[in-house]
Amino acid sequence: MISSLSGYNANRRRTFPSFQHVNQSAFESEERHRQRLSTLRRIYYVQKAYARILLALGYSTQQIIDEVDDVVLNGAEPVVDMDFLEERIIVERLRDIRHAYYGSSYDSCTDLISRRSSSP
Repeated sequence: MISSLSGYNANRRRTFPSFQHVNQSAFESEERHRQRLSTLRRIYYVQKAYARILLALGYSTQQIIDEVDDVVLNGAEPVVDMDFLEERIIVERLRDIRHAYYGSSYDSCTDLISRRSSSP
Protein backbone atom coordinates (compact mmCIF):
# COMPACT_ATOMS: atom_id res chain seq x y z
CA MET A 1 0.00 0.00 0.00
CA ILE A 2 2.76 2.43 0.92
CA SER A 3 4.74 1.70 -2.21
CA SER A 4 1.70 2.32 -4.36
CA LEU A 5 1.10 5.68 -2.68
CA SER A 6 4.68 6.76 -3.07
CA GLY A 7 4.56 5.75 -6.73
CA TYR A 8 1.36 7.69 -7.12
CA ASN A 9 2.92 10.80 -5.63
CA ALA A 10 6.06 10.46 -7.74
CA ASN A 11 4.10 10.08 -10.97
CA ARG A 12 1.70 12.86 -10.25
CA ARG A 13 3.60 16.09 -10.20
CA ARG A 14 1.74 19.24 -9.65
CA THR A 15 2.92 22.27 -11.46
CA PHE A 16 2.09 25.63 -10.03
CA PRO A 17 1.70 28.66 -12.21
CA SER A 18 4.49 31.17 -12.08
CA PHE A 19 3.55 34.25 -10.12
CA GLN A 20 6.60 36.19 -11.23
CA HIS A 21 4.61 38.29 -13.68
CA VAL A 22 2.04 39.02 -10.97
CA ASN A 23 4.74 40.11 -8.51
CA GLN A 24 6.44 42.25 -11.16
CA SER A 25 3.13 43.88 -12.06
CA ALA A 26 2.34 44.60 -8.42
CA PHE A 27 5.82 46.03 -7.91
CA GLU A 28 5.49 48.30 -10.96
CA SER A 29 2.06 49.45 -9.83
CA GLU A 30 3.36 50.22 -6.35
CA GLU A 31 6.33 52.10 -7.81
CA ARG A 32 4.05 54.21 -10.05
CA HIS A 33 1.87 54.99 -7.02
CA ARG A 34 4.93 55.98 -4.97
CA GLN A 35 6.21 58.25 -7.76
CA ARG A 36 2.79 59.85 -8.16
CA LEU A 37 2.60 60.58 -4.42
CA SER A 38 6.10 62.03 -4.53
CA THR A 39 5.12 64.32 -7.40
CA LEU A 40 1.95 65.43 -5.63
CA ARG A 41 3.93 66.10 -2.45
CA ARG A 42 6.38 68.30 -4.37
CA ILE A 43 3.53 70.19 -6.02
CA TYR A 44 1.85 70.65 -2.64
CA TYR A 45 4.95 72.21 -1.10
CA VAL A 46 5.58 74.46 -4.10
CA GLN A 47 1.98 75.70 -3.91
CA LYS A 48 2.11 76.20 -0.17
CA ALA A 49 5.46 78.01 -0.13
CA TYR A 50 4.62 80.18 -3.13
CA ALA A 51 1.22 81.11 -1.70
CA ARG A 52 2.80 82.16 1.61
CA ILE A 53 5.37 84.30 -0.21
CA LEU A 54 2.69 86.01 -2.29
CA LEU A 55 0.55 86.55 0.80
CA ALA A 56 3.50 88.23 2.53
CA LEU A 57 3.99 90.43 -0.55
CA GLY A 58 0.40 91.66 -0.24
CA TYR A 59 -1.30 89.75 -3.05
CA SER A 60 -5.05 89.23 -2.76
CA THR A 61 -6.51 85.75 -2.38
CA GLN A 62 -7.64 85.60 -6.01
CA GLN A 63 -4.29 86.88 -7.26
CA ILE A 64 -2.52 84.20 -5.21
CA ILE A 65 -4.77 81.45 -6.60
CA ASP A 66 -4.27 82.65 -10.17
CA GLU A 67 -0.51 83.04 -9.79
CA VAL A 68 -0.01 79.66 -8.09
CA ASP A 69 -2.17 77.89 -10.68
CA ASP A 70 -0.25 79.60 -13.48
CA VAL A 71 3.09 78.46 -12.07
CA VAL A 72 2.08 74.93 -11.06
CA LEU A 73 -0.32 74.01 -13.87
CA ASN A 74 1.05 76.03 -16.79
CA GLY A 75 4.74 76.03 -15.91
CA ALA A 76 5.05 79.81 -15.80
CA GLU A 77 8.01 81.45 -14.10
CA PRO A 78 7.31 82.58 -10.53
CA VAL A 79 7.42 86.30 -9.80
CA VAL A 80 9.88 85.69 -6.95
CA ASP A 81 13.49 84.52 -6.90
CA MET A 82 13.79 80.74 -7.28
CA ASP A 83 16.36 80.47 -4.48
CA PHE A 84 13.95 82.21 -2.13
CA LEU A 85 11.13 79.91 -3.22
CA GLU A 86 13.30 76.83 -2.64
CA GLU A 87 14.17 78.06 0.86
CA ARG A 88 10.47 78.58 1.62
CA ILE A 89 9.69 75.07 0.38
CA ILE A 90 12.23 73.68 2.84
CA VAL A 91 10.73 75.80 5.63
CA GLU A 92 7.22 74.52 4.80
CA ARG A 93 8.38 70.90 4.82
CA LEU A 94 10.11 71.37 8.16
CA ARG A 95 7.01 73.07 9.56
CA ASP A 96 4.85 70.12 8.50
CA ILE A 97 7.31 67.66 10.03
CA ARG A 98 7.32 69.64 13.27
CA HIS A 99 3.51 69.70 13.33
CA ALA A 100 3.35 65.98 12.61
CA TYR A 101 5.78 65.22 15.41
CA TYR A 102 4.64 67.68 18.07
CA GLY A 103 1.08 68.33 16.94
CA SER A 104 -0.51 71.68 16.24
CA SER A 105 0.18 72.89 19.77
CA TYR A 106 3.95 73.06 19.16
CA ASP A 107 4.18 76.79 19.86
CA SER A 108 2.31 76.49 23.15
CA CYS A 109 4.58 73.58 24.13
CA THR A 110 7.71 75.62 23.47
CA ASP A 111 6.27 78.50 25.49
CA LEU A 112 5.54 76.13 28.37
CA ILE A 113 9.04 74.65 28.20
CA SER A 114 10.69 78.07 28.15
CA ARG A 115 8.61 79.18 31.16
CA ARG A 116 9.55 76.03 33.09
CA SER A 117 13.24 76.40 32.33
CA SER A 118 13.26 80.05 33.40
CA SER A 119 11.48 79.39 36.71
CA PRO A 120 13.62 78.44 39.76
